[in-house]
Amino acid sequence: MNACLFIKPLDEKLTELGLGWAVAVIDILLIFLLARICVALTGKLLRSISARYKKRLGDDDHAFRRTETALTLINGLAKYVFYFIAIALAIGELGLGSAMASMLAAAGIGTLAIGLGAQSIISDVAAGLFIIFEDQIAVGDYVILAGVEGYVDEVSLRTITIRGFNGERHIIPNGQIKEVTNFSRTDYIAFFDMEVSRDADADRALDIMMEEAERIYQTSDDPAKKPPE
Repeated sequence: MNACLFIKPLDEKLTELGLGWAVAVIDILLIFLLARICVALTGKLLRSISARYKKRLGDDDHAFRRTETALTLINGLAKYVFYFIAIALAIGELGLGSAMASMLAAAGIGTLAIGLGAQSIISDVAAGLFIIFEDQIAVGDYVILAGVEGYVDEVSLRTITIRGFNGERHIIPNGQIKEVTNFSRTDYIAFFDMEVSRDADADRALDIMMEEAERIYQTSDDPAKKPPE
């Protein structure tokens, strides 16, 4: 495959000048540009699908987060596929096709050694499969993972990205996740401790607390909140 067929005159001219290597460079650049465009189009398509599902699912926030997680995973896999194809084509443009075949054969022979050296990666991917298929975590969930607390930004086969309160991003390998605390799957109770002077009227203090809690509840637009008790 010659990515420069559509500029054949330029191809022939460079070859005449002894700059055949420049043709290969242009081909490789075009190959990776095409791969980048494919990745961008895939991301745009997935965002369009996400917006469509958001309208269709309505208030079913959990179902939407599951859909968002699946689309994020597909987007990550698409990047690997497109860039792997681009690398393979680039090697072909450099005339190293036979070398690549030899490398693949050697890789087949050395699979055991590679597996032993990449145990952590295999562990991360295996753990990621269980996390995704068991629906333990979805994008947008508020969780505690490996001692890190925050919102799930991205879920992939190898890592999970958590966004902290200050905007920091924590990237956690799936193999290090031994326990998952997910606050987004069920309602939970929020407790507030307030100090009251010993000399204060206890009944009046309780009334003030309840009035303030009711005011906060009435002004909140979160449908998941329930009246204070």
